Amino acid sequence: MFIYGLLFFIQKEGEIWKELVILNKDSKVARKIKVSADINGHLMTPIGLENDTILFISYALYLVRNRQNLNLSKEALSIIETVKEEDNPAILYAKIPNL
Repeated sequence: MFIYGLLFFIQKEGEIWKELVILNKDSKVARKIKVSADINGHLMTPIGLENDTILFISYALYLVRNRQNLNLSKEALSIIETVKEEDNPAILYAKIPNL
């Protein structure tokens, strides 16, 4: 499976968001994920693709603010509970949904 990832920055009528587009080159199936700081800011900065995983730099501010939206293991959630807004960023590994 060969996957591309594209990121688009969009600004419209006072709104700013990014759209992360994931494309499976083999099947030509794509998925678009709208990313905004208020809802899923922890996904604002993708830094790479590794097999079936997207890597993100997730700033502590967004990890704290979006804590309730994170779909993490119990172990990862227990670590996130200790994070403060002024802490250093973390690298999140997110499994790419089936395309």
